Amino acid sequence: MSNSEKQEKIVNSRSGIGFSVTLQIVAVLVIVLGINIIGFNYYDRQDFSRSQKFTLSDQTRGLVRQVKKPLKVIIYFSPTSTTPDVALASDVKNFIDEVQFAMRKNMTVEVVKPALDLNRVRELQAQYNFGASENVIILDYDGHTQFIPVSHMALWDQSQVPMGEPPRILAFIGEQEFTAALLELLKPDDRKVYFLQGDGEPDFTQAPELSLLREYIARQSIKALPLDISKTGELPQDAGVLVLVGPRYDPLDAYLQLLEKFWQKDGSILIYLDPNANTPKLSAFLEAHAIRPVNDRVLTTVNIAYLNQIGIVRDVRARFIPESPATRRLEGVTALFQGATQTLDLQWPLASKAKITLRPLIMASDEFWGETDYVTDEKKGVKFDEGVDVKAPVTIAASAEKGGVEDENVTLRSAKLIVVGNKDCLLNEALDLRNLDFFLNSLNWMLDRGKLSGIAPKNIHKFSLVLTESQTASIAFYTMIVIPGLVALAGIIAWWRRRK
Repeated sequence: MSNSEKQEKIVNSRSGIGFSVTLQIVAVLVIVLGINIIGFNYYDRQDFSRSQKFTLSDQTRGLVRQVKKPLKVIIYFSPTSTTPDVALASDVKNFIDEVQFAMRKNMTVEVVKPALDLNRVRELQAQYNFGASENVIILDYDGHTQFIPVSHMALWDQSQVPMGEPPRILAFIGEQEFTAALLELLKPDDRKVYFLQGDGEPDFTQAPELSLLREYIARQSIKALPLDISKTGELPQDAGVLVLVGPRYDPLDAYLQLLEKFWQKDGSILIYLDPNANTPKLSAFLEAHAIRPVNDRVLTTVNIAYLNQIGIVRDVRARFIPESPATRRLEGVTALFQGATQTLDLQWPLASKAKITLRPLIMASDEFWGETDYVTDEKKGVKFDEGVDVKAPVTIAASAEKGGVEDENVTLRSAKLIVVGNKDCLLNEALDLRNLDFFLNSLNWMLDRGKLSGIAPKNIHKFSLVLTESQTASIAFYTMIVIPGLVALAGIIAWWRRRK
């Protein structure tokens, strides 16, 4: 074989080897790429946590599959917030990640970091109208938004909390809150909330003192409109809840007949009374439904030592009673009701006869009573008179329900009535987050929003390890002496062997 033939054979052999190696590399890349594509699109997630806190319910999985348009989720935690809900940050993020994995498409998540991008924070606050100190989850879908306060994503133990310590988290209910908000975006309720006008109530659309209330109602994607029955003569077919805020004058008989007809057709009515108004017909209407407004003022007295006088306190401290869905999340919370407040007398025999479920919702603190001989002159003074005044504890908000069931797993339309003996708590200068939560919870309950029985709370399990003094001493001995000593000994041996 000539030299040229040998060289040609070597070149052909090298070309064959190069081609073979190139083919193997391409095959490996194709296999690796294929495995990654399959793993990215077809995978399974397992939850091995003790409480299954990362497992979504079938109800949530079924709902996210109905999302056909882009859903944007914004997670905002205020850097200046010191509220207890800051502790939920990791649980909230993990839950949203699980939802995003379940949806796999049509969902984007933005975690806002105020310290890194202040301009973006300002853009979002201008677009969605939320405060810099709030901790919220915002759902934006098809031009509609839903706000979920982070504090609503947990059940809190407000009872027996030591002074200065935050309440304890009992369970994480972020899945219920998220799914309820998403359900409202996908299947909005056509029923509307109407604020009744014409009897001295503030104008819902224009009254500056109700501007905060209007803003927060809009956040809930609740359609709220004013309604003057004297002009229409009838109630709209899409009315879900009728709201009366401090009527100063008695309604006409035809007006009350429409309210009664609405109630009989399983309508819901929310009334904030003005204790200074003379409305006997409205009081009679409420008494017929087992809630009788009392002509008194809820107050207490304090001893002003340096003036040697008795002062009258009319701003009522009160607690929420968790016997209703409207107040369940407010268990143990205390609120302040500024301005005039009157007592509500619950007519239990009448409620039993009429098959009405009666519940006290807000009770004044034990030092307050219902003064029937109320005065405006502190110099005259007041005192509790047994048998004349209403003794503590007094009810300042109550609900009446007809046609409902006690089992929350059963959704059944029912007639609902909530009465509050104070109207000033809805005005800007007195509206705090506690009273606002109660108002919005009441509307959501009356609209039957958020009843998601298939989703169980994720209970928070706390474990404690109790060690004796001898066990603690043994741990300290091993961690501070034995283990560091063994490491030092190994180092000395290695050094000695190198020397040799």
